Amino acid sequence: MDGYKYQALISMETFACGTLTSDPPVLLTVTEKALTDTDNDGIKDFFDDCNFLSTGWISSSTTDHDSDGCKDDSNEDLDDDNDGILDLAPDQCPTGIIGWTPTSLNDYDSDGCRDADEDVDDDNDGVGDSSDTCDTGDLGWISNSTTDFDGDGCRDFSEDQDDDNDGITDTSDNCQLTVNTGQDNHDFDSEGDACDDDDDNDGINDDAPDNCIRGALGWTSTSANDHDADGCRDADEDSDDDGDGIINVDDDCPDTLPDASTDISGCSLAQLNQNAGGSSGEASKGMGETFMLLLMLGGALLLIGAANGIIKNRKNKSEVKDWIEEEELNAVVGSNAGWDQPVLDGQSLDTPSGLSTQDLGRFPGWDEAMVGKYLDMGWSLDQLDEYYQQQMSEQS
Repeated sequence: MDGYKYQALISMETFACGTLTSDPPVLLTVTEKALTDTDNDGIKDFFDDCNFLSTGWISSSTTDHDSDGCKDDSNEDLDDDNDGILDLAPDQCPTGIIGWTPTSLNDYDSDGCRDADEDVDDDNDGVGDSSDTCDTGDLGWISNSTTDFDGDGCRDFSEDQDDDNDGITDTSDNCQLTVNTGQDNHDFDSEGDACDDDDDNDGINDDAPDNCIRGALGWTSTSANDHDADGCRDADEDSDDDGDGIINVDDDCPDTLPDASTDISGCSLAQLNQNAGGSSGEASKGMGETFMLLLMLGGALLLIGAANGIIKNRKNKSEVKDWIEEEELNAVVGSNAGWDQPVLDGQSLDTPSGLSTQDLGRFPGWDEAMVGKYLDMGWSLDQLDEYYQQQMSEQS
C-alpha cells in the first residue's frame, strides 16, 4: 500500500492504541501520519504499506527487508525486496538489492536478480556469464550435452554456428559434434576420421579393433580376404593372416581358426592331428608299395643267389658233391617242385666278416661271401641252414 494515499478515519479526541471509538471521523494530516505508528512496528504510517495489519513485531532488515512496514514471513509482504517480481514468481533474489525496478535491460531473464551485480547467469541457461559466449542469448532452455555440445552457452539449434568449437563452422564441418580441426577423411565419405566409426570403409569397426584403421581402400573384409577379420587385407596388409602371433613366413598353418590355441609352429591340435593322419596314410601307402617291390626283388635275388652259390661251390669245393647241374637249377627256379621259399624274417649282419667260424661251419662248401649274401637278403642262419640241408638231402 502507498502511505501517501492512505486515509485514516479517526477522532483526534478519543484515539487510543489504534482503536476508533468516536465519531465523526476526521482525516489525519500528512504531519500527523508522519508522527503516528498505528501498528507499532517501528514504521510510521506515512511510510508503512501495512500500518493496519499485523502487530506485535518490529520491522528490521531480517523481518522487513525493504522496510515497507509489511512483515516478510507472512502474507503481508509478497515482494520482500520491492523490485516488482513477486517472491513466488519466483524471484531468484527475493531479498536482493533494493531501490530498482526490473526491465529487459537490467534483468534480461526477469528472475528478480539485477544483471549488473546480482545475476551470474543473465539468460538463465545454466552456463555462468563468465563462460557463456551467448550470455544474453535464447531464453527458456538449459545447456546440456544434447542442446549445447561444447557447453559454451549458445544453443546448438539456433545460436551456435560451431557446435564443437573446433574453428570449423557447422556448415563446413565433416564432424559437426567432434573436434576435427584438420578435417582428415581417409575414405573421403561424409564423415571425417574423428567421428567415422570405419575410417577405411572396410566393414570392420575401428574399435573392433581394426588393426589397419586407415588401411587399403576399395575392399570389404570377408573370411576369404581377411581370415582373422582384423581389418587388414591378407593379400597385402596382413603379415599374420590367422592372428595367432606367428607371422605367415614362419607359420606352418597360416589358416588356423581364430582364437584357436597353437604351438610354436602356428598349428592347432586339430591341424596337427589332421596333418599326422594325412602323412600316415601316404606313408603307409608308400611303405606298402615299397614292401611289395622289395619282396619281388628279394625273391628274384634269392633265386639268382642260390643258383650262383651252387655253381660256385661246385667249382671251389671238390669234396662237395655237385648235387645239381645248371640245367637242373634252372628247372628248379622255373618251378616250385624242389623247395618252398621261406619267409625271410632274418636280420642281416652289417658285414660278412661278422660271421663266426661256427656259423660258417654249418654250410660246408659255401664261403663267407655266399653266406653273407643270403643273410643280406633277409635270411636267418636257421632258415639258410634248413634250405642248405634240404638241398644236400636231395642231391645225396
